[in-house]
Amino acid sequence: MLPFFALAHAAPVDLLEGTWALEMHAVSAARVAVFGDVRSVTRTAVLVRVERDGDGWVHDHRTCGSSIEGGPLVRTRIPAAYFDAVRPKRLAPSVEVDPDTGTPRYRVDLERFTGGWDPSACERVPAEADDPCVRDWDGDGKPGITIEVKAPLLPWAEVYVAQQTHPRLDGHLVSPDLIAGRLRVGELDNRVLGASSPLFHATPDVRSVDAASTFRMERVEDGASCADVLERTGIADAR
Repeated sequence: MLPFFALAHAAPVDLLEGTWALEMHAVSAARVAVFGDVRSVTRTAVLVRVERDGDGWVHDHRTCGSSIEGGPLVRTRIPAAYFDAVRPKRLAPSVEVDPDTGTPRYRVDLERFTGGWDPSACERVPAEADDPCVRDWDGDGKPGITIEVKAPLLPWAEVYVAQQTHPRLDGHLVSPDLIAGRLRVGELDNRVLGASSPLFHATPDVRSVDAASTFRMERVEDGASCADVLERTGIADAR
């Protein structure tokens, strides 16, 4: 939390500087036989540091963990090795003061993310495990990214995927310790490359539901770690 004297003398945009726990809620809908569109929510926790950089700003972005909630009776786990392979990013957010409210609008392009394949080796997300542009993302000897899924009455199974997505944040400074707004996810393309169980060896038709996707950034103490962010968001237990 910022001390009162700092709040009293800070310009609106200066309140953005600091360390934040970013929680993104990405809502998606999968077309499932009989059930129709079934929604799920991917909650992702990120450690963020926002600082001035000359006349602009810097948004340092480190993904800490994620969980997937909902879906057609299927539980999903994302192993820690996935996040160990996600590289931190240094991004340049757009900051403008709303002339009507006097509060900063905070927008940042989180850039295209590709996982489980090499975009320099092919033009689209691969759909087969033996495609030459597939990579062992998490170093477990399996193609692509390994996630774990469980259906009722069945043991946990591994599913190997290749991903591409392009998220963007568009929000406002709600209070000195909170930035919140919309999460927009473009280019959502997840391909199943294989699975340890044939029941999961299929790529569902999934689309992003941007109208329901949101984010919030809560200020945390400088020096906070990913463990602190996961505890604050409650995503640590979900993993």
